[in-house]
Amino acid sequence: MKLKSYTCGKCGGVLNVEKSQRILDCPFCQNSFRSASFHRDEILKQAAANLRRKEFSSAGDKYREILEYEPENYDGLLGNLLSIGKVPSVAQLSDIRNASKYDVAGMLDYLKSEEIDDSSISAPYFEKLTSLLKKAQRYKALTAQLERIRKENQLQYESITGEKNKRDSAEESITFFFELLGLLLIALAGGHRYTGTEALIFLGIAVLMVLITVTDPLTGTLAFLILFGFILVMGQLAAKKTADKHQKKMDVLREKTTANHSEFMKIDEEMNALASSYAEGYPELRKLRPQGASALVVSQERLKRENPEVFSLEEKKVFCAKCGAPLVLDRERSLYACKFCGVASGASLFIGNVFDKAQKALSEKEFEEAEICFAHSLMMKPDDFGSLFGRILAEGRWTSLQDFMLDQGTHIPPFRVRNLLTRIEEAETHAKEEDRKIFMNMKELVNIVPRAEVLFKESKRTKEEAPWFEEKNRFDIIWNETNLLVYARSDRKTHITEQITSCP
Repeated sequence: MKLKSYTCGKCGGVLNVEKSQRILDCPFCQNSFRSASFHRDEILKQAAANLRRKEFSSAGDKYREILEYEPENYDGLLGNLLSIGKVPSVAQLSDIRNASKYDVAGMLDYLKSEEIDDSSISAPYFEKLTSLLKKAQRYKALTAQLERIRKENQLQYESITGEKNKRDSAEESITFFFELLGLLLIALAGGHRYTGTEALIFLGIAVLMVLITVTDPLTGTLAFLILFGFILVMGQLAAKKTADKHQKKMDVLREKTTANHSEFMKIDEEMNALASSYAEGYPELRKLRPQGASALVVSQERLKRENPEVFSLEEKKVFCAKCGAPLVLDRERSLYACKFCGVASGASLFIGNVFDKAQKALSEKEFEEAEICFAHSLMMKPDDFGSLFGRILAEGRWTSLQDFMLDQGTHIPPFRVRNLLTRIEEAETHAKEEDRKIFMNMKELVNIVPRAEVLFKESKRTKEEAPWFEEKNRFDIIWNETNLLVYARSDRKTHITEQITSCP
């Protein structure tokens, strides 16, 4: 059961109905309206809000709900399309760069599967939108290619730099070898610290002196020159060979980056063309937006067929939640209406056990629906503890009191604290004397939470946790007392029910 509340645009009367209930006119001023359209406008408004908040799953559910009744409804089709693509609004599709960031493939699959009738007033719009989305899809694929090329080029440029460093290192390796050997000899001789060039000179002199000593000056000098020349030539050849190998690798990498650059330019040119074409086509899309929307007309006979239980309903005592006056059952319109303050509720809301419906919604975490159901239960019995307490739980987004505990992460938004206190004050006003202590405790528990949150933040800053633990201890004491009172009340109610049942 999904519940809705509407206001008549002519007289301002308030009408609460189930989503499935179809009403043909206002019970107060007889203003006729198309019920499906009435529901549709409200649902579309809520769905649009879901889209803006990026609650795409909820938005999609609402748009598909519209399409069940009106399969070619423009707003339903477009909204469902946007929810599939995870697009907050159609304005986000005005630029191809932005449009390509969404799930374009999913939107195109939806448009393809939907098979919109060519005679539909929205067909030209979605045909044009499909064309634009295909361009956005191509643009998205090209963007991925560009990103791949950028990453490849970045890696190749890093590799080129590495190969260049290796090549330069190979060319300097023969000189470095002799410098290192000279420095080693100087170190062994206990000499002072020298530069590489000085060490190389020292090494040459040392070798020359050894050769001259072993032979004669002329022979030693000649042998030194031959030896030095041979080592120098062989070293240079080896260094050049290694350097050439790294140079070839550099050349291959440069060829790849050049090829990538050419591909990059072609892709960039195609993307610019797509962006230009998209920018020209989008204004045409806006002109193709259909004006107006279809609606359904439901006959009174169909209403009776769809809601037979209303016409066989035994009238219940229902009181207006606004002014307290008794509501009158209008079977023709399937309504309980107040003749004093302009409030009406769908009769189907009071069929069966309303409290059980509210409890079921609460257990399923349908909190908004549970709160409304509890409110309708209170319209029949204003002092009912279960309904008063249930409304508070629903407002707090708790399925039971066990969900309302205090720890270091507990947070209740300020607006919800205000709403909870309002609900608790209403409960105190209408509750029986024996139940008021529970609601007084609930008020204190709700008030503790924001104070405890402030104390916890201060304790993190000052390292003084005692005040927070004091507040936590106070919460636990009141909570335990409240839990015992609720349990005792439930146990007492069960005992009374058993006694009544066992009476002859």
